[in-house]
Amino acid sequence: MKCSVVIPTWRRTSLLHNLLDALSRQTETDFEVIVVVDGEDPETRSLADAYKAPYRLRWIFEPENKGLPSARNAGANAAESEILLFLDDDTEPVPDWIHHHLKHHRANSGQFNIGVYGKIIDKYTQPPGSHTERYLRESRPRGLASFEAQVRNHALEFGKIAAFGVNTSILRQTFFDLDGYDPYLNFVDEDADFGARLYNQGIRFKFEPDAVVYHHDT
Repeated sequence: MKCSVVIPTWRRTSLLHNLLDALSRQTETDFEVIVVVDGEDPETRSLADAYKAPYRLRWIFEPENKGLPSARNAGANAAESEILLFLDDDTEPVPDWIHHHLKHHRANSGQFNIGVYGKIIDKYTQPPGSHTERYLRESRPRGLASFEAQVRNHALEFGKIAAFGVNTSILRQTFFDLDGYDPYLNFVDEDADFGARLYNQGIRFKFEPDAVVYHHDT
């Protein structure tokens, strides 16, 4: 079972470079990476010209910045694998990240469609700049833990917060059956909207705690 990793990016070349290096350490080897550059970005174009990856790496350069949902949709349209995995450019997956996503798709009998969530761990390079920021940093792990528990336990409340974005995977066909992300939404709303549509279609959600992605929060 092959997969396509879709990465939207725009003007964050150093973070993207770090992510591409991390993907070179994956224990799975049969995958492709599609980077969608969402608008004019000379530094990332230079990276694309110079970067040599041990995996199949393709670049899509959009002429204008249309936002994250459009960029993800463009990557999904270009994908050639049956499984789509989504990352953001400020993330870093552990070496067996792809493996832990794919094991659920490989084990699925096909009786129902599934969507897989991995675990997100925030990392910060700077101390908090205010009491408010400190509070938000301290409260975010509790929010993520609550979200993960609802996915794991199939809680009824999960339908209200079934956001489906970074560190998730799904059948490419399922993605297109639901028309992908809404290009008119942005900044978390697109994740919540797509997750709600998946939930309403009866998609079974799987939480995989070993599919860890570190989020370099900027």
